[in-house]
Amino acid sequence: MRSTSRVEEFENAMNMMNRKHTPPSKSRSIAFAAAFGLAVILLSGVVYGHYTRRWGAPPDLAAAAKQLETFPTQFGDWKLKSDHEMSSSVVNMLECAGYVNRTYVNSKTGEAVALAIIVALPVRSPSIRLKSAIQVVIIPSSHRENR
Repeated sequence: MRSTSRVEEFENAMNMMNRKHTPPSKSRSIAFAAAFGLAVILLSGVVYGHYTRRWGAPPDLAAAAKQLETFPTQFGDWKLKSDHEMSSSVVNMLECAGYVNRTYVNSKTGEAVALAIIVALPVRSPSIRLKSAIQVVIIPSSHRENR
């Protein structure tokens, strides 16, 4: 075994400290850039999928839509006259999780009310500005149901 003197040990330590840092190899830099780019692409895909609800409606939205199945058919003197189906193109455009689209008639006065309740998140289309999910339209007395 070769014995090293303290001077040699000190010189070796100094040489190691004075070594310049060598830059990473080119292939290592390319691998890092590729991994970073892939991470950015995956993250943007997840964010976009969440934004567009690619993986379905949030659970609380589906639960709210399910509650519409038990929506009353009578409110005091107001009784359900008809249920109206919305076309699938309208449902898709509004991204409805559920809806009620009905006409109620007052049994005493004959007045009619059209009621539409839409369970949906705000629509993100620039051509549609749906802020409120509930709209009640009262039909004027000149259009009363007399049938």
